Amino acid sequence: MDYRSILRIISLNLLFSLINKFVVATYFVTTPILIDKKIYAIGETLAKRFISIDVSTLSNFTSTLEYISLSRSEINSILNPRSAGWKDFIIIYGTKDYLEDPYILKYNVTSQALTKDVSVGPKFNALIEEPFIGPDDKGNIYIYNENNIFYIFNLETFKWDTKETKIDKIFPDKVLIMYKRYTATILPNGIIVFLGGVLSFKPVPMNKIILYDTINGSWSTIDVDGDFVGSRELHSACLTSDGRIIVYGGKLEFQSVEPDLAVLDTSVTPYKWTVPYVINPIGQIIQHITVMVDEFMEQQHLIKIYSC
Repeated sequence: MDYRSILRIISLNLLFSLINKFVVATYFVTTPILIDKKIYAIGETLAKRFISIDVSTLSNFTSTLEYISLSRSEINSILNPRSAGWKDFIIIYGTKDYLEDPYILKYNVTSQALTKDVSVGPKFNALIEEPFIGPDDKGNIYIYNENNIFYIFNLETFKWDTKETKIDKIFPDKVLIMYKRYTATILPNGIIVFLGGVLSFKPVPMNKIILYDTINGSWSTIDVDGDFVGSRELHSACLTSDGRIIVYGGKLEFQSVEPDLAVLDTSVTPYKWTVPYVINPIGQIIQHITVMVDEFMEQQHLIKIYSC
């Protein structure tokens, strides 16, 4: 495939620590949110804080991006925060105590007003690592629970819905279905593409992809063509406007993965992997997130990853 678009991706990895062969972000965020050329991110683990990064001046020559702290005590105290953005606001879902009912904080990016809604939300398993998926074009965000339940929250109506769905139907040989450390990207047609991760303690091959149809509530798997892409977990994925999913980093158990970067084209049938040439590779990164900031047409396919 003749790639001609230059893709800029932000890779947020603050307070790097070197562990074995991997660069790990000791400050990492659950979901990056891009609103009006600003990235909003909520961190957890060693340093909990709410930040914004202005990417309006981002260029191929950018070397440093500064962040602004938006920290509020109400946000910093949330355990395992889950966040999503819609129009001019961000929601943060969670609780201060695992024994208490969760709630939603709504942050307006224009007025910086913060409101609290205690009347919404199921209580997730505290050990769930995965963030919200989406939103889709209707304002729905999703999170998959290991009890075969998709929780759905609509950012327009502020109402929850649940959809029971049996992933074990496509894995009849698995006695215990536990799926984690994957990436999940929702396409415009309502299909959620799950990439990599660990299923019942075994790595999921990248040439056999798990799909979930949010329209009819069904699971499926498909075989993928193209270049070889090794299994991985704790990687990142972001969607381009022309239907490609860019995957970066990750690890497999305690080993590095190959390649560092791969592109999945979902606009063709079957889906196809391509491993592009990367200028100035930055090496293995895990537990990071990526954001598609800008796209424009050029003579080559180049992926720039900025670290801050």
